[in-house]
Amino acid sequence: MQLHPRLAFVAAAAFVLPPLAAGSQTASPELAHRLAAGEHFVYDAKTSITSAQLRSKRPGRYTLDVDPHDPSRALLRIEHDGKPGSPIAIAIKPDGTWSRGDGRPVPAFVSYDPSRMCKHPDGDVRVGESWDCRVDGVVQYLGSAPPDTGDVHVSVVKVVPPGTVELTIAFKGQATRTSMLDEATHNEVQVGQQTVRMSDVVFDNGIVTSVADHSQIGTTVAGSTSVIDVVATKSLVEHRPH
Repeated sequence: MQLHPRLAFVAAAAFVLPPLAAGSQTASPELAHRLAAGEHFVYDAKTSITSAQLRSKRPGRYTLDVDPHDPSRALLRIEHDGKPGSPIAIAIKPDGTWSRGDGRPVPAFVSYDPSRMCKHPDGDVRVGESWDCRVDGVVQYLGSAPPDTGDVHVSVVKVVPPGTVELTIAFKGQATRTSMLDEATHNEVQVGQQTVRMSDVVFDNGIVTSVADHSQIGTTVAGSTSVIDVVATKSLVEHRPH
């Protein structure tokens, strides 16, 4: 699939290794945060979608309550445009990844998520280090959207002792191609799609305090490519240890 020039530029730029920053010898705690029974998180969220046919802004709120007796279980409540949805049961695995009731992985957004950010090498986190992997991806909390499979490059851009870490995560999704029937012409049309994403994530003692995702989704139909631009942010507004 041929990407839109802007999309191709972002995909290429995302995987250039960053130069070592000053203070690269400063060590920090581990990234992971082990959830405790009864722990409570609230994040305010905003999503902005821009394309040739659409401009949309949507506020939201994510509330996670870990089971008061079992730290391997939690309930997630997602609110969009002030309208709360039904609670979603989440299973929390020992490696920090989450899954929904059908066993499929979902974003573990409160801490370091190996299913989206690779497995971090052993040891402390240092400015200037980076690591790469290929991920099978995660699905949405609701619906049957396919997982984001692709290549990930993680860079440590800032460490502020004793526990603040800022990462940049570049994701280049696997290009997909499917055949669809055009109802107007009754002919099969080849549809290709690919996503690239840059994420800035800030951790405080292993807990994500803010995340900003900028995704560009390129879709090619009959040789013509369009791009959907999506900016999604989450900010921690409330946290109770138990």
